Amino acid sequence: MGACPFWRVLRRYSPDSVVVGSPETVHGERRWWLGQLQLAYLDQEPDGPPAAPRPVVMMDPQPHPVRASRAERRRALELRWPSSGFPSSIEIVNRGSAPVELWSSELAVLAVVTGPGTAEFSFGYSDYGVLGETVTVPSGGSLLVPVRVITASGAALVPGSFELHPVLVDSGLLGEAVPLEVTSELIARLQG
Repeated sequence: MGACPFWRVLRRYSPDSVVVGSPETVHGERRWWLGQLQLAYLDQEPDGPPAAPRPVVMMDPQPHPVRASRAERRRALELRWPSSGFPSSIEIVNRGSAPVELWSSELAVLAVVTGPGTAEFSFGYSDYGVLGETVTVPSGGSLLVPVRVITASGAALVPGSFELHPVLVDSGLLGEAVPLEVTSELIARLQG
């Protein structure tokens, strides 16, 4: 383990358990040494009196690379709708000068249906945290990914004029909204 100048609490799971980390940079690579501190009841007999908790320190033997922040992950990216047809897919475009590496789990794009002119909206989404494979979007290149169409929280999908707002969920990247005419046939297709 390299010289770790300071440790800090990264996450407190309970009063008895915290994750700690210490950053370091080696040959230009930023990484973290991680560990967990907890009070554990190690000497408890199955039918005996309660044991006193003992402090336990568990350290990961390998450092972990630093993951870019949400703002850093979206900085060079842009969401771009295809030029024709129903937007069942969207391009993730890299406008930056360097390739962008993403986990396949970071490619989830939702298209949120809102009323015309809606600037703010909310929606529900959950993910199980499986990272998947690494996908590279080259500088100046793009990647076509599927889009899941949902309604904004509390909204019902009925025939009429709406807007479709694309969101790259993991990074919070918002794309340009496009008008969407919802018909009974489209509702049946989306629900089927």
